[in-house]
Amino acid sequence: MTFPANLIFERKGDRMEKTKRAEEAVVEEILSWAGDGEDDMAFKYNIIRAFEDERAEGKEEGKNLKLIGQVRKKLSKNISLEETADMLEEETAAIAPIYDLLKSHPDWEDERICAGLVKPESQAPERGTDVSL
Repeated sequence: MTFPANLIFERKGDRMEKTKRAEEAVVEEILSWAGDGEDDMAFKYNIIRAFEDERAEGKEEGKNLKLIGQVRKKLSKNISLEETADMLEEETAAIAPIYDLLKSHPDWEDERICAGLVKPESQAPERGTDVSL
């Protein structure tokens, strides 16, 4: 895989800009492997979709990490869950799992706390799923 030299040595702009350019170069390189047939179009669509999904997940994780950091700071100042939620303009139910994990595991890094959070919809079985044993 080849990348334009300006991606490696460019020092202008912020880090996000460089990352975005590098990601676009990777997508272009992968897409260049495909031809023009119907299967190739599906391949191209799936590659683009995968990168879009990864970008969306990264943004969501970034928001969660920021919130975890804010909750950690409030907890270190012995601010209650309710006051923390009010200060951060979040629902108490939304930050309670973060607050609880931080209280239980103050030595964990924010990334580990983030990984420890379980979304409620992932706990329940999907509709139509056979849950019998």
